[in-house]
Amino acid sequence: MSQLLKVAGGLALLYQLVGSRVSGAILDRFTYDLAGIRRQDIAMRIEAGRVLATIDIRLFLKQTLGPDIRLTAVSLNFSQQGGYLGNIRANQNVLLPNARTVEVPLRLRVPAGSFLIHLQRLLEGGRGAALAPIDISGSLFLSNGRELPVRLTMNFFSFS
Repeated sequence: MSQLLKVAGGLALLYQLVGSRVSGAILDRFTYDLAGIRRQDIAMRIEAGRVLATIDIRLFLKQTLGPDIRLTAVSLNFSQQGGYLGNIRANQNVLLPNARTVEVPLRLRVPAGSFLIHLQRLLEGGRGAALAPIDISGSLFLSNGRELPVRLTMNFFSFS
């Protein structure tokens, strides 16, 4: 059994190394980043009897593959300190010209919880605080059939 586990572990490691080299050929041709969140990007509302926050997020993408391609879909998960915040699942049709940065607007819907209560206190002002970072993971889907993995951490520092 021990040998079987070693072989399985070795195969998994090999898969990761080979997979990262293959995907690296496309990944080093893309850069992405998020703009900071401003107060006007956050809204609270009630939908279907539940309190929700909507957070407008601006994703910046730049590709240097050569020909223009399109972003066709976005699938991102947001978590904070291991707790699920929300996700973005959206079909997009955004042209990504070669060597130019393009802004892709997205909207995150966050259900009520301790995160929203803390965020509301910050936005009401009167004190300075730092929020735990938000981890973002998922994929961007391109018109050439490629999937671009996304791994970001959004750090919050808000001083009111």
